[in-house]
Amino acid sequence: MEGVPSGAVDAAGETHVRVGRWHERTQIHRAARVQDARQQLGLSQAEWAQVLGVSVKTVQAWEQGVNNVPEEIEEHARLVRERAVTDPTRPDAPRT
Repeated sequence: MEGVPSGAVDAAGETHVRVGRWHERTQIHRAARVQDARQQLGLSQAEWAQVLGVSVKTVQAWEQGVNNVPEEIEEHARLVRERAVTDPTRPDAPRT
């Protein structure tokens, strides 16, 4: 986003903050996707931390935007969610 000053708000209402070579917006979306996966599975932060192999404080820091979610964690969260959603033994699984 050349020419967009740090802290600027674009037409979509997103705030842009430059952090080195990483764009903060990417990290915000990654954190939201990981949090959404947790919520869709109906897991607490403690349960989610155990599934992902991290501490509860790490999950909290991601969801609050304090720490960046590593790309591999986002991918792991996506796979866990997909497997859970397609698991026919889940009581809330879609009927085919």
